[in-house]
Amino acid sequence: MSSALCPRIGTFAFRVLLGAFLAFGLSFASPTVWAHATFNESTPAADSVLQNAPREIVLRFSQAVTPVSVTLSGPNGQPVSTGGGATAYDERVILAIPQELAPGDYDVSFSVLSGDAHSITGNFRFSIAVPETAESDQVEVIGELTQPESRPAKPAGPEGGTTKTVSLGSFEQITRAVFVITLLLAVGLILFRALVPLPDVLDDWVIRRVRVIGSVGLGVTVVYFFVATIALTGLDAFRPRHLYVLLQSSIGMSLLLASAGFLFLTMSAAAQRMLMSVAAALLVISRIATGHPASQEPGLLLVPSMVIHVAAAGFWLASLWVLLRLLRKGPLADAPGILDRFSRVALWSVGALLAVGILMAAAHLRSFDALPTTEYGKTLLWKLLGVAGLLVIAVVNKIWLTPQLVTNYDSSALKRSIRLEAVLMVAVIATSTILAATPPAAKASEVAAAGASDLERVPFLQSRGGHNEQ
Repeated sequence: MSSALCPRIGTFAFRVLLGAFLAFGLSFASPTVWAHATFNESTPAADSVLQNAPREIVLRFSQAVTPVSVTLSGPNGQPVSTGGGATAYDERVILAIPQELAPGDYDVSFSVLSGDAHSITGNFRFSIAVPETAESDQVEVIGELTQPESRPAKPAGPEGGTTKTVSLGSFEQITRAVFVITLLLAVGLILFRALVPLPDVLDDWVIRRVRVIGSVGLGVTVVYFFVATIALTGLDAFRPRHLYVLLQSSIGMSLLLASAGFLFLTMSAAAQRMLMSVAAALLVISRIATGHPASQEPGLLLVPSMVIHVAAAGFWLASLWVLLRLLRKGPLADAPGILDRFSRVALWSVGALLAVGILMAAAHLRSFDALPTTEYGKTLLWKLLGVAGLLVIAVVNKIWLTPQLVTNYDSSALKRSIRLEAVLMVAVIATSTILAATPPAAKASEVAAAGASDLERVPFLQSRGGHNEQ
């Protein structure tokens, strides 16, 4: 690495560290629970038959969660009034039942926010037996009651309360992918400007694009927030309680951090490099505030790895945009020098990206056998295939196409190659959003070992603690 480049990297690193300090101060103003919660058991137990009506429903999870909704339906499918919502006490979620329940079958449905960006929903049934002194006509009013001996026995816990996958639909996936791409472009442009000296014309172009992306990012973040709310709560999305729960979750904090970062970008100018650095730090931390690395062991290693991963991926994506602009409208005479400086930074960036990618994959998989046998592993294989394609294109650009530009200023082949690389990069990012919505193989094996083979998770929301007052 050249001596001229080192001071630029050092100065930028200082700014990013300062921004990271401020961002961490905002994101951890209240305690956050980094955990992958699973549903353990309930009281009353699933499929149990009670002699006396319960006064409360208790749900127990492996980690602290935030309840979104817990509902109780009676023998005729009618909702039972509970006088208020459920309350969380660390690993427990409690729904008080102020009224006396009549004999019959009752259904409990729940939706809670886990600690690693997953929404967990489920339902189970219990029954209240008819007193032996009850008249036959009373039985007819409440409906047919299944007796204990005729009901198949199920263990309490995940098998008794089946947790369903939350279907978010393709629109949510597209929205999330657009959000991630916008964020990576913003971070990458700031990094590119900081690490690769540019002529004034191109530097001004980058600054204008950064400000535009800031405005676009604000709009995308707002859309993503409402999509997240609707995906979680359906038609009840905009009830004040649900909005409050979402804002108190780590996805809410993540989107607030991203909004602050994008807002700073709209105010940035050529002389405001510090503001850009703080914005970049906010955006990066907003990405690591939700997801697998924060909840996966070893967290102290994976979280910094995720920072490097986001920064390197953003630099790679944004560099394609800048280089295309350079090759299309110039100044083309500066292109060889810019490409040379870019290549030196890109070498370190790609190396770091590969290193942390291998580390994170190993932590999430724990075994090569998980690659072809788990959903996470299969999706990761597609991502790895895309990354391999990107590396091949990058080598071709470096070895064969860039020298053509230097010798005869023919940029046509290089531009086509970069466009192809950009399309493949977007596909890799889209695959990454699907990967983020898939439970890590290591976690999936833990759930299976606990006897919850039917348990599925969709990363979306992350609890910031187990108490409603947070």
